[in-house]
Formats: sequence, C-alpha cells, structure tokens
Amino acid sequence: MKNDRAYSQDLRSRKPRSAKDIYNPIRQVSEGEQNLTTLSFKLDADLKLRMKLAATSKHMKMAEAGQEAIRQWVEVNEKNKE
Repeated sequence: MKNDRAYSQDLRSRKPRSAKDIYNPIRQVSEGEQNLTTLSFKLDADLKLRMKLAATSKHMKMAEAGQEAIRQWVEVNEKNKE
C-alpha cells in the first residue's frame, strides 16, 4: 500500500468486512490537507512545461500554481455570471 498511515496494515492477512476495517480515522493529516480533492485532466505538454518553469521560478509547487490559476479563473467567471 502506498500510504501506510491511512489504511490498516492487518488487511494483508484477512478480508475486510467493512469500510472501518480499511480506513483509519485517526490518521494524522495537516489542517490544509483536509479539504483537498484530486483533480485529473489532460494538459498540453508544452503548457505543462511552461507552468513547471514558471512555478519553479517562483519557488512554488505545480499544485500550488494550478490551484491559484483555477481560483483566478473561477473568480473571473463567477463575476461574469452575475
């Protein structure tokens, strides 16, 4: 398993009977991580490279740059809707 913190280790030896057997509700997560969800879409390779270079030059992670870009897009488009 990828994330040992979130899932019970004893599942390798037995079949789970419920979701509680798999998920560990007391796992440690940071405060900002609690509201995150995964977003998956295809992006032009050249645009991804440009984004990576721009994010790196500002000492940002790609995820941070992507969140900021999406946040700005949503704000502009919400205003246009009104």
